[in-house]
Amino acid sequence: MPPPETSPSERELLVLIRSDLSNLGTKVDELQKEQKDLRQGFHKAEIKAAQDTISRATVEALQAEVARLNLKIATVEAEARVRMAVLGAGISIVVSAITSVIARMMFAG
Repeated sequence: MPPPETSPSERELLVLIRSDLSNLGTKVDELQKEQKDLRQGFHKAEIKAAQDTISRATVEALQAEVARLNLKIATVEAEARVRMAVLGAGISIVVSAITSVIARMMFAG
């Protein structure tokens, strides 16, 4: 069946409606693209925030490890100083004993 006759004003109205529908379709496409871009941007921001959190945690862990190693170094240095002092005292005692023996031998002989 052929479409019923339309008056010029009805035709103009149909043209306007079709134009508006086309414009709305274009606007919907633009909004969907914008929504997709926003989602991607949000996702990138989430990834960046997670990377920053991981970076901060890594830095904190490294700082804790450096502090632990510094403490270990200080402990080893302190132990070395004590050993050197004990060794020095021992050497001093031995030297004193040897000197005493040599002196006795010189005066006894």
